Amino acid sequence: GWSALDASDVHFDADNATRIAVRGRWDGESLAAAGIAVKGRNFTATVSGSSFVVRGGSNATLLADWEADAMAILGVAAAYRDATVQDTTFILTEGSVADARVANTSTDALTVLGAAVLDATIRLTDVRFRAVNSSAGANCPGRNSLSTNDAVAVAGFATFRPAALVDARQVTVVTVGSTLSGCG
Repeated sequence: GWSALDASDVHFDADNATRIAVRGRWDGESLAAAGIAVKGRNFTATVSGSSFVVRGGSNATLLADWEADAMAILGVAAAYRDATVQDTTFILTEGSVADARVANTSTDALTVLGAAVLDATIRLTDVRFRAVNSSAGANCPGRNSLSTNDAVAVAGFATFRPAALVDARQVTVVTVGSTLSGCG
């Protein structure tokens, strides 16, 4: 069937050494630890006037056992359907850690702080991504000959297929006093 997520004024706040762990046991089709994840041919998401914050020494981790189609730790991940985000903030601050790990073969579209798209469109308007005095990283070790790390962004946008698009208007990506590391 056809499904849709239409949300506004959503406020997610992980504080005081909170631990967030999201795991794709076979394939990280579309995963987000603090944000929006869209997967499926008949599902769309629209979010506005919202905030997603990881702070106070908290830890947000994404793990895909086999591969990652679209993964965003703080941000938006879309595998096969579109997402629209307006007037929303994603923040990693106060000594917090955000990391992504792909345990085996490949990373298609992965971002730690931003937007990751496999085969869809993400529309961002007046959206802010911030990492302040924190650590953000992606680890894609690739343990066999099929390993590829195709589109990886620690802070920003990652697209995989030719039709994948991040339509960004009035978007800021800011890092201050933070440690960023990536793979790919």
